Amino acid sequence: MLQNTKIVRGKHMTVPGVAIFYAQCHKTKEGLCRDRWRTEGRGTTVDDSIEGVPLVAIAMKEAFRKNGYKIDVSLVNKYRGMEKRDAIQSILNELHELNGSNNSSFNISVDGLFKDFKFSLNQNLSLIKNEIAGTTEVFQKLKSTGAMIAVGSGFPHSVVETITHTLNWSSLVDFVCSAEKAGHGRPHPAMIHSAMKFCGVKDPRSVVKVGDTKVDVEEGKNAGCWTISVLTGTQSREFIAESKPDFIINSIANLPDLLSNGA
Repeated sequence: MLQNTKIVRGKHMTVPGVAIFYAQCHKTKEGLCRDRWRTEGRGTTVDDSIEGVPLVAIAMKEAFRKNGYKIDVSLVNKYRGMEKRDAIQSILNELHELNGSNNSSFNISVDGLFKDFKFSLNQNLSLIKNEIAGTTEVFQKLKSTGAMIAVGSGFPHSVVETITHTLNWSSLVDFVCSAEKAGHGRPHPAMIHSAMKFCGVKDPRSVVKVGDTKVDVEEGKNAGCWTISVLTGTQSREFIAESKPDFIINSIANLPDLLSNGA
């Protein structure tokens, strides 16, 4: 964690994913100054729970159930933040290891699982109507500083756009990105690179990524960005801390205080 840090709000802030912010950054003797930011998505800014269970877990469990496999929510949560094909492949790999079998013993395809996942996802998408408390207010505060906001996610692009529209963020969000559209999922930094290009940001040290998963932090580090983790997702502080984010805050609602007061 960075200590004695001064954070300065400035002209452009970006937000790809479920909750990510970019900042124009430079090191000073006093610490780190930021004036451009980007934001992530699902557990960072969007409450995707249905009766206490995350939508992605519901859809993943249903997809695997249709194909004859029972998986636990904890296994799905472990791979949150990833592009969903990559997450499915990671879950399959873990099932292979747990069962002491090789890939050929599983008569199941990633494409088939992904198709079933998307079907279940779309069936339940209309039930997602709530943001993480305070998100719109944070976006409005950022916009009042002249910030640009981008959102990105491991969900299919159409899903990200639907959620952005449902939560009435269309007037607040300047750029919507997804792993599907960027061509690579986390921890690859493609979504961050797309947002940087859109916002005209060239120096990755001028970018701060905010997200709720370990792979969000890895994405930011792979892009050479500063990273902020929030604890409103499904992964624990201890698990996220293993990736060594620059800051950990409870919620996106705490972001303005971090920007105003430093860490």
